[in-house]
Amino acid sequence: MTGGVTRTIGDKDVTIYELTVREIRSLANATVAEGSNDYLANMLVEDAPFSVIEGFSDVTVDQLEDWTPREITQLRDHIKKVNPDFFAMSRRLEGLMATIGTREKSSTEPSSE
Repeated sequence: MTGGVTRTIGDKDVTIYELTVREIRSLANATVAEGSNDYLANMLVEDAPFSVIEGFSDVTVDQLEDWTPREITQLRDHIKKVNPDFFAMSRRLEGLMATIGTREKSSTEPSSE
């Protein structure tokens, strides 16, 4: 992790890191491999599963359990400012996956001809 910026969220000082490409790849692979069924941790805050927040900061998933959703959203916003390219990539991947899903669905539907 390169450098780090410290931000205060509520009464907590948090360090947010800018990840290298290698670290982003590793985080993405770990997130996919984890395949967590913890839907709250994955869906509570848009664009930021807890594992991603943990990967970009010094806050652990366990610590996030004691945070409010608003505090987690503020942390996510700070992480996005430090790592905008990661989140742009995530949006592109989501769009690609949606397109693939739509194509797969249409190719498996019975023809109306």
